[in-house]
Amino acid sequence: MAFDKSEDVFADSDDEDNTPAKKKARASDDPYKGCLCFKAGKSANSGFYYVNYTKTKNNGDGLDPDERNELVNDFHKTTADATVLKDNIKTAKLLTTKFLSEPTNEELTARLEMEESALDELRDKVEEARKLKGNEKIKQQLHVRIKHMAIEWRKRRGLCMNFLNNMEEWSDGTISTKKCLKGDGQIPIESDDTAITDATAYAKTKRSRARGLVGKKRTSLGNSKQPQFSKSTSFADSDLFVGCTLDKQGEVHRVFLEEDE
Repeated sequence: MAFDKSEDVFADSDDEDNTPAKKKARASDDPYKGCLCFKAGKSANSGFYYVNYTKTKNNGDGLDPDERNELVNDFHKTTADATVLKDNIKTAKLLTTKFLSEPTNEELTARLEMEESALDELRDKVEEARKLKGNEKIKQQLHVRIKHMAIEWRKRRGLCMNFLNNMEEWSDGTISTKKCLKGDGQIPIESDDTAITDATAYAKTKRSRARGLVGKKRTSLGNSKQPQFSKSTSFADSDLFVGCTLDKQGEVHRVFLEEDE
């Protein structure tokens, strides 16, 4: 391929006045003027256009090495910044999801008040329990005394049962052990079953009287103020307890009234 050094093919004009073309064209400020060249052939169809890259920047070889390196560095820096921004967006979304799943400040404030109230109650109970720690020796002494009394109880019960069984055998059934233990026999004996039965009946009567007084106005008190007792977390005795009994193994068991009785 060679450059065509002939006159510009577009130099001729089709104007009607047929003014001759100027021999010297005025210099142009366009730096890319003349980059598109035409190579004439033997016929009109054989001519072709080509581009003269010698007038382009860096002879048509793209950017300068320094500019290319700077552009590549800027590209990698922008890519790294985009990656960091994407990671930040992902972290922000995760935090947003976490915060949305957690309770709000109002809910936390209400929950904190409830927990503080429960904590105060637990502290009061701990203080009451610490006061009872000094009674540990007394508790041990009571257990020893209860154990000793239970042994004596079993001994005396065994003696009574042997006496009643012998009397039933000697009297050929005239004296019944079961009737005597229930209080209906010839020998009146205060047995464990009789004591529990009497205590249960007394407790039921007492509870029924207390329920009958509920709702009635006690006019005899007038406007006198009732004593106010402070709330305490100490351990109180059960109102349903009526007595103790021995099982077949000789162990002491407490007897309580039923709630609906």
